[in-house]
Amino acid sequence: MKKQKSLLISTIVLGVLSIAFTLLICLVDKSNIGPQNSSVGLSKLNQIFKNLFRYNELFYKLTQVLGYIVIGLALSYMVIALIQLIKRKSIKNIDIQLSLLAIFYAIIIAIYFVFELAKINYRPVILDGELEPSYPSSHTMLAVFICTTSLFVNGKIINNKTLRIILDTVISIIGLVVVIGRIISGVHWITDIIGAILISTTLTLAYLTITNYLSNKNKSSDDKEAIQTEQENQD
Repeated sequence: MKKQKSLLISTIVLGVLSIAFTLLICLVDKSNIGPQNSSVGLSKLNQIFKNLFRYNELFYKLTQVLGYIVIGLALSYMVIALIQLIKRKSIKNIDIQLSLLAIFYAIIIAIYFVFELAKINYRPVILDGELEPSYPSSHTMLAVFICTTSLFVNGKIINNKTLRIILDTVISIIGLVVVIGRIISGVHWITDIIGAILISTTLTLAYLTITNYLSNKNKSSDDKEAIQTEQENQD
């Protein structure tokens, strides 16, 4: 119960911080420091990091490739969920961790499209001949959410400890390289990265909160059924 409460409070706090940070970018210290005089929020902070990290094609391409690997990782869990659905013949029988993961993947995709339409900030560089929305960094957001939740899911569905440790290590390294690489690549403002981390961490905590609640609820139900069955057998 204490763990559930801590997760819920953490989720709410991070959610509020995510909204507050996004509003800061929209309203505070806006200046035309972007390409084609595009306006950028928290411009002084962003300008400092822009001066430190100019466009780096190597890290840009590296994070692009790793981004596809992260998406492939997410798809692999959905394949496992599909296999469970076919074998168990009911959505209700799919592992809670996997079914909730599908819902949160849909949520994060929806968030991506919302920000694509909102166009809060544009990239500090022009890559395809025109300005592109850059807040929040979608690569960072996906990497943080998918990689962190993967560590939790692996603990539930992979019984081989050695295999799980190897996979978790590789996944953690990939996630870390994507985040750092997006900063070094110079294709995002630092606030794009910070915002993405805040949003994805909020989603991760929300996922863990709901998963923990449902798992405990199911465990309580199973315990009650076991006690009832035992009493019936005694009678």
